[in-house]
Amino acid sequence: MYSLIVVEKSKDLWGDYVEKLGTYNPHDKAANFNAERINYWLGIGAQPTPTVHNLLVSQGIVKAEKVRAGKSQPGKKRAAEIEAAKQAAVVEAKAKTVEVPAEETPTAEAASVEAPAEKVVTE
Repeated sequence: MYSLIVVEKSKDLWGDYVEKLGTYNPHDKAANFNAERINYWLGIGAQPTPTVHNLLVSQGIVKAEKVRAGKSQPGKKRAAEIEAAKQAAVVEAKAKTVEVPAEETPTAEAASVEAPAEKVVTE
């Protein structure tokens, strides 16, 4: 059994909590949540963990997309590096696809007109 609680970020998770919002039993998937209080806390800025967020989404309490939970998420610094690399790749791709104006592209007719005539040598 798990308890869904509200606790300040700077406090110990195993110590005192502000409010108990419900319970969840993963064995039989039984959830007993106080949706009104959960929406209140989320409304004033409380941030659920990714796992709790996904649980609230699956229970229909939160209307959002599920997020990726676990250690596979990059930290803030790594996420900024990934975003910078994506933006650099977009800029580089745009630089490679420079359009040439139509008047500068040679056509088949212009190539035949500009070709030098062959000299005929008769002896």
